[in-house]
Amino acid sequence: MADLQFAFIRSGRELTLALTYNSEIFTAERAEGFLERLSSILAAMIENRPIAEILNPREAPRA
Repeated sequence: MADLQFAFIRSGRELTLALTYNSEIFTAERAEGFLERLSSILAAMIENRPIAEILNPREAPRA
């Protein structure tokens, strides 16, 4: 098993994101945080917004 694995599952026009994680390394809260961040990034891409708008200052690219 991978330590962290994302799966994208398409059903018709719907896309589901699933996450499998190693609970010896990640807490449920941390894994949920990964899903929330990725969901936010994907939503920004769909809405054609700059991803930098949703990143916190530590994640934003430096000039």
